[in-house]
Amino acid sequence: MFADPKVLKIGHSTLGGDLPSLHRDFAIVIVNHYDTQIGASSLGLKGIGLSSLLERLHCPLHAEIAKSKEVMRSIDWRKR
Repeated sequence: MFADPKVLKIGHSTLGGDLPSLHRDFAIVIVNHYDTQIGASSLGLKGIGLSSLLERLHCPLHAEIAKSKEVMRSIDWRKR
């Protein structure tokens, strides 16, 4: 799925850490990827963090993501 150019992969703030880590640790190459943080930045939006963008879009997941923000930062994804 990651290498399939017909499938659009959407992530947030993945270019600085997640994608290089997936490639380095698991040899996963992701094609046809859109980073919402880069998109928000290119639009000149202020508050381009995931929580801020979800709040701007009135997404019901905003509150849940805001609560779990610290937990998600410390997860060792290699163990999953």
